[in-house]
Amino acid sequence: MKFSVNLYEEELVLLTVFMKQKNIKNKSDAVRKCIKAAAKLESIEDKLDDMNNKLNRIIYRENIQKKLLEQFYANMEFPIEQDVKTDESLKRFYHNNSFYLNKIMD
Repeated sequence: MKFSVNLYEEELVLLTVFMKQKNIKNKSDAVRKCIKAAAKLESIEDKLDDMNNKLNRIIYRENIQKKLLEQFYANMEFPIEQDVKTDESLKRFYHNNSFYLNKIMD
């Protein structure tokens, strides 16, 4: 199938740079490669977005589990709800098990 494409000056400059980088002599070959690259990139972006959403769900659930475990640990010895931030046993536990001290996720 044949058809023509009108490019603005900026787009022509980008195409020319692409052709030099990929050592392509023919503009139609360069346009075909650009189309394939764009389709592939969209596919990769869709996969990355899906992975990002799944990781966010995992992190959210991990944070909930961490808070529940903290509260459970703080309440183990006491009949009243103890504050997890002031519980000395929990502080000692974190100090003794600080594998990721000063890391992104505590």
